[in-house]
Amino acid sequence: MELPANAAPFLPHAPPMLWVRTLCGIDAESVTCETVVDDAFAPFLDADGALSSVALMEIIAQSIGVWAGWHDKMAGRPAQSGMLLGCRQLRSAKPSFAYGARLRVEARKLVEQNGVGSFDARIFQDGAEVAAGTLTTYQTTWEHLDELLQR
Repeated sequence: MELPANAAPFLPHAPPMLWVRTLCGIDAESVTCETVVDDAFAPFLDADGALSSVALMEIIAQSIGVWAGWHDKMAGRPAQSGMLLGCRQLRSAKPSFAYGARLRVEARKLVEQNGVGSFDARIFQDGAEVAAGTLTTYQTTWEHLDELLQR
């Protein structure tokens, strides 16, 4: 597959929650994705058209989802469901990001076992690091997710 590529085929998301646009790089341990703050974020923009830094957690989680979905597709499986379990020390240099801001996420797997993964992530804007944190995720199957939600 030639990169950069559309990230959507690797995520089980639909608008308005499809936030990560481009898969820029990927390997067994890491992923790099990009997005642009624009009308796709409309329900989540403030009165000035800016996106709160709180949303960075979801942008990172979706980038990790792209990593997992790409590996699923390479193994001949459809992209499976996943959940954000937690976040540690997510810090942002800015309280919000203006309309038009291009954000680049670099996430590296720290550990993965039994579907639970921990990823160190950094977000860059114009080459400068603007946020960083560690996210814990859980990748499951659609069937198992249905079971969990019925309980």
